Formats: sequence, C-alpha cells, structure tokens
Amino acid sequence: MDPDLIRIEAVPQDVRRKVLDYVTRVKGIGPSELGYNKTYMYRVRHGMVPISDELFRALLKHIDVDEYARLVGSAPQLVEATPDDAVRVVKRALVDKGYRNLLFELLR
Repeated sequence: MDPDLIRIEAVPQDVRRKVLDYVTRVKGIGPSELGYNKTYMYRVRHGMVPISDELFRALLKHIDVDEYARLVGSAPQLVEATPDDAVRVVKRALVDKGYRNLLFELLR
C-alpha cells in the first residue's frame, strides 16, 4: 500500500500495533527490511515507545489495502487528491508500462 495516499497522522496506536504484529509476525518482515534495528523494534513491540509515523509508513509498504481492511475492519482514510497528484500519475504511466496498464484498467 502506498503510505502517501492515506492520512498517517489519523491512524491511532492500536491500529498501528495490529499492522505491526501482522507485518512482523504473519508476513515475517524483519527489522532490517523495515529500515530499523532490533533494539528499536523490541522497544516498539513491547510498548516502550509508540509506533512512529515513519515506522508505520514502512509497515504499510508491506501490505495491501485488502489486508489493511481485514486487520482493521475498514479501509484507511484517504488523503484528498490534488491536480498535482493527477499529473504525477500520468507522468508515471508514461514511463512505467505496468503502471500504465493498471491505470487504463481502472479507467475502463
């Protein structure tokens, strides 16, 4: 899931914890794959420090929207799209064939 598309700051710690548990325990993603060290992840898992926005963004990259909805019970709150976002989508579709095909499928 693209973390830039959701309002990270609106996601409470209990939801972040569910995502953390799923990504690390069920999917087996380790601290190094998330860009963090074992000590920090130990402290996060045991509730010594909250799950930061940056860590949550890293976690979201390892799940899709369906997995998120299944874990939480609803889809995440989306960020409002701007005209700049539309331009970025078109620019990416111009250089990435897979992305372009996906975009065309969505537009049909």
